[in-house]
Amino acid sequence: MARLSDLHKAYMRERRRIQSYLRRYKKLGVEFDYELPNIPKKITEGSIRRLKKTTPKELQRKAYIATPETGEVITGRKAIQTAKHARQVDIVLQNIENMINQWSPQGNWTSSFVAVKEGDKNTVKKILEGAIARDGREAVAKRIEGRAERINELVQYVLYASGSREHHFGTGRNQVNIDLVELSGYINGRSLTAEEAMLVQAQVDEYRYF
Repeated sequence: MARLSDLHKAYMRERRRIQSYLRRYKKLGVEFDYELPNIPKKITEGSIRRLKKTTPKELQRKAYIATPETGEVITGRKAIQTAKHARQVDIVLQNIENMINQWSPQGNWTSSFVAVKEGDKNTVKKILEGAIARDGREAVAKRIEGRAERINELVQYVLYASGSREHHFGTGRNQVNIDLVELSGYINGRSLTAEEAMLVQAQVDEYRYF
């Protein structure tokens, strides 16, 4: 016959397993039609067996998530898969945000070129934040997922290379305009409006000479 201390340890181990599973997916927006039982005053082998029956597969059956775009409720294993994919997609967007937020001048830049590139960084930030505010974070993340490599490349160019006379893709500030227009097209999922194009060009013109 198992000792009471062994029964308690086994029960708490199963309880922590279930709690860990629920926490992991609740962080991704998944909800569960399940309530973890309170710890019984007297823990028995039957108590432990009941928790062991609450397997990941069983919890998946009780999972559900609502999609932000339509409000459609997805249930079961598909809810878990949807949450995982959304997380992977958001990581792409987080990487771009990190590149912008962690921007810092290079040691060999002149003070005037530092001002130029800080302005370019702010322009990229405005384009991204504007798209997120208008369309929602998830929509923007999904939009850029398929072009992540090219978008990362463009952000890197604008933050550190475009506008330099040594940049092999163009001459001076003209290349900034080209890169920003392409980048904005991917982030917004469309071409720039006339007003947006004027804002980008104004940024380029402001630092045309350095």
